[in-house]
Amino acid sequence: MRYVIPAVILGVLLIYFIFTGGDDDPSEIEAVFNEIIESVREKDEDGVLEHFSIHYQDEQGYNYLVIKKIVGDVFSKFDSLDASFGNISVSLSEDENEDKLAYTKVGVKAEGVRGGIPETLLGSDGSFDDIMVTLKKSTLGGWKIIEIEGVNKYGETGVY
Repeated sequence: MRYVIPAVILGVLLIYFIFTGGDDDPSEIEAVFNEIIESVREKDEDGVLEHFSIHYQDEQGYNYLVIKKIVGDVFSKFDSLDASFGNISVSLSEDENEDKLAYTKVGVKAEGVRGGIPETLLGSDGSFDDIMVTLKKSTLGGWKIIEIEGVNKYGETGVY
């Protein structure tokens, strides 16, 4: 009996943390960006896309399928890719359905190399392009990108 009560309490706490995802920590958002950058460097399309919600919709009307095509096109057009981010700030809140949201302002740089020639995709020498990324906590606990604002280079560089 003396082990049953602590086991029940531990079980309830475990279930709570599994279904709520524990405390929300802005460093979880930074970890998402680190994983995306590693996937970009490895040209792992699935690794990048796993961080996008299938309900993605941005200010330009792009959805998940368009993002998937853009990522595939970029990966096929470049021999290698690199990216970095900085100046990240995260604001956590909830929407009307009590879903957890992270509004993230982040500076991003990305470069591709094609035929030995480097080409800047986002940012510039020594500076980041600031973008807004909205993420939603999925029911399984991971953060998924649902919108990106401020990337106006789709089509402008000719790589997309």
